[in-house]
Amino acid sequence: MSWTEQLVAIIFVFALLGGSVYLLGRRNISLQFLSRLRRPNGPQPLRCAARLALTAQHTIHLVELDGRAIVVATFPGGVAFEPQPAPFSGVLSQALRSGEANQ
Repeated sequence: MSWTEQLVAIIFVFALLGGSVYLLGRRNISLQFLSRLRRPNGPQPLRCAARLALTAQHTIHLVELDGRAIVVATFPGGVAFEPQPAPFSGVLSQALRSGEANQ
């Protein structure tokens, strides 16, 4: 393949890509991966209220989860929570009970 054939092929691919972007933009079609990046407008059950960098690798976050404040410390060896979250079995049983009450 000569360099002119390669150049024509590259120009064709870019023209095809540009035409696709133009048509998608005209029809106002949102791509699936872009819709995930948008933030929802409603109330947020999980929100980062504050962040404090202690060092380059150690950070403390104040997270609000359904009205409760949780302090999360991140460090190279892992993550620490305070207050300690409920065990998963307790959270699961509580969710199942609330689901039965809603039905």
